[in-house]
Amino acid sequence: MSTQSEPQFTVERTEDFLRAWSSGNVERIMSFFTDEPVMFASAGSEPHGGGACHGYDEVRAAAESFVEHFPTANYEGQRIAVGPDEGFVTWRFEGVTKDGTTVSYDGCDVLLFEGDRIAVKSGYRKINV
Repeated sequence: MSTQSEPQFTVERTEDFLRAWSSGNVERIMSFFTDEPVMFASAGSEPHGGGACHGYDEVRAAAESFVEHFPTANYEGQRIAVGPDEGFVTWRFEGVTKDGTTVSYDGCDVLLFEGDRIAVKSGYRKINV
């Protein structure tokens, strides 16, 4: 549970988090996470998406994989709400895969915070069929 003396995650920090994913800079992406984060990818064959990543190394590997797969990426935040311990952001993603395929879809992240860092990121997205 957060206290008022701890730094807090903010709307501005959430916008910076989206810009980090758009930048393709893994170090910048990882600077938003706690030392032992959990991340649930928005795509994949499992009910919770592409699988759960537990711990810094697994989350980093997932971020590296994303950046490699999408050398061009842009997240545009649409609606952001944050509280002391949790928040969410809806977004539009537009990117180009390394094989040149252009993709665009809407989604959201549900975030759990520890102070001003993300402890859990659970992503959801619309599927284009």
